[in-house]
Amino acid sequence: MNPSRSKKPAGVSAWGFISAVAALAFLSIVPGPAAAGYPSQVLATGTPETKLSGITVGIRPQGTQLPNGAPISEIIKLYGQPTSKEDAVVPDGMGGTRFYKWEWPGLRMSVATYFYYFGGEQRTMIESHPAYIDVWGDAPRGQLGVTGRGLQLGVTLEQQKTIYGDRYSLPYTEKGTTSVEMDWEDGTELTIDYGPNGHSNHIRLACREK
Repeated sequence: MNPSRSKKPAGVSAWGFISAVAALAFLSIVPGPAAAGYPSQVLATGTPETKLSGITVGIRPQGTQLPNGAPISEIIKLYGQPTSKEDAVVPDGMGGTRFYKWEWPGLRMSVATYFYYFGGEQRTMIESHPAYIDVWGDAPRGQLGVTGRGLQLGVTLEQQKTIYGDRYSLPYTEKGTTSVEMDWEDGTELTIDYGPNGHSNHIRLACREK
C-alpha cells in the first residue's frame, strides 16, 4: 500500500514524530536492569517470526514508512469488527498511529497501523498494514494468542527457549513481571511478558524494518 512516487503527500515530514510516537507506544514499560541468569542483548537466530494470532505482521520496505502484511479487512474477517478504535495523531493532524482493539472474556488484542493524509479539503487517508500486534491473556483460544512458530500465551520461558532458542534480552523486570525480547537482524521484534507465576500473559510482534 505504498503511495505513488509521483505524489509527495502533505505531512510526510511528520513521519519523524510518528516514529517517535510509535516508539513510545512500543516501550509501554520502562526498561530496567537485566536480572542475573539472563543473557545480555543479542540477535536471535533462526527464521524471524512473522505471525501472531494468525495475522501476518507487516514488513516496512526500505524507503517507506508503511508496513505491508495482512490488511485490516482480513483481520476483521478473522475476528469481527473491533471493540474500539483509537488514533494517536501528530500535532499537525496529518497522520499518526491507529489502534484497533478487540476484547473477549480473558483475552485482549490490539493491532496498530500507521496512517497519514494528503490532499486539500478532500483529504485522502493512506493507512499501512499492521505495524505491531499485542495480545494479552493467560491462555490462547484457537490461533488467538499463538505465534506462527507455536509460542502461545501461558507458556514458560523454558518453553519459549525450546521454540526460539536462548538468544534474547531482558529489557524489564519488576514486581514479578519479566519482559523478554528477541530481536532479529532484519528488525523483527518479539516480546513476551511473564507474570509472577512464570507463565506468559502478553505477546507483542512488531514489523520488520527491511
